Amino acid sequence: MKFWLKIGLFSLLAFFVVFNAASVMVIERNHSKLLQQSIDNALNEQSSILSSINAIVPVLQIYDSIDYEKSVLSQIAGAFVSKNTDALAFVHIANDNRDVIYSNLTFPMPAERAEMTDLAADEVRYVLRDIGDRTLLFAANRKQVNGKAYELTYVKDFTAVYAERTDQIGFFLQVDAAACLLYMVAMFLISRGLTKPIDRMVRTARRIAGGDFSDRVALRSKDELGVLASNFNEMAAVVESKINELELNNREKQRFIDNIAHELKTPLTSIIAYAEYLRVTKYEERTFYDGLAVIHSEARRLEALSSKLMELI
Repeated sequence: MKFWLKIGLFSLLAFFVVFNAASVMVIERNHSKLLQQSIDNALNEQSSILSSINAIVPVLQIYDSIDYEKSVLSQIAGAFVSKNTDALAFVHIANDNRDVIYSNLTFPMPAERAEMTDLAADEVRYVLRDIGDRTLLFAANRKQVNGKAYELTYVKDFTAVYAERTDQIGFFLQVDAAACLLYMVAMFLISRGLTKPIDRMVRTARRIAGGDFSDRVALRSKDELGVLASNFNEMAAVVESKINELELNNREKQRFIDNIAHELKTPLTSIIAYAEYLRVTKYEERTFYDGLAVIHSEARRLEALSSKLMELI
């Protein structure tokens, strides 16, 4: 895999992890804040119902009538519901026997009510439940009126709160795909541009390896790649100098060998020629003496050349 491609892929992976982690944290934080704010508002709304009931309790104690109590509690609940018709709020009031005194629920009350277990008087508990395709908050309270216990359950639809998180996640996925695509294109272009000097050095190294020792990397940047290119050029210059020096030495050696061969060939030719002449000619003392003198002289010359050659070696 190309180096520029590795840079692009690994940087994209890092961006994807960091961007997604940060976005999920932001979405969850906003959802938690919105959910807690909605829960606080729902508890305040239930508290307003309880305040109305507490205000009417002295009157109920005077009349001490079950029917009147039921009628007043129903009126308080109905008045609250009529004022909050667009809030998707529900009120359910029942006595200890679970007989319904007032309810505007549009769905059956769950049989399992964990929030009602060991619920003390004037204690408020709440729980979130999924009923069908809706998410509802159930806030329960037990109220004592004239010695009788009434269960007040305030139900608020929180489906919009969770739908808001779903919408944010959907929007984030679209932004994430677009951001990753743009980042990928940008990083590939940037990494391709950053690694171009390396490609130049690779091509230059190939040309130098092919025999063009005078080639250099044309890079003037002052970053690490510029320093690397400068060191590469210095190395190439040293290599070229060494190659030129070796070539010069080779030429000198070849010339020396040629000269030695020439110097050895001349006396050998004379020795061979005179030896051949003496071998085929009729013996004459003067002629043999002159020929042997030449052979002796050329042999001494070969001996001198041999000594010099050994000294050079």
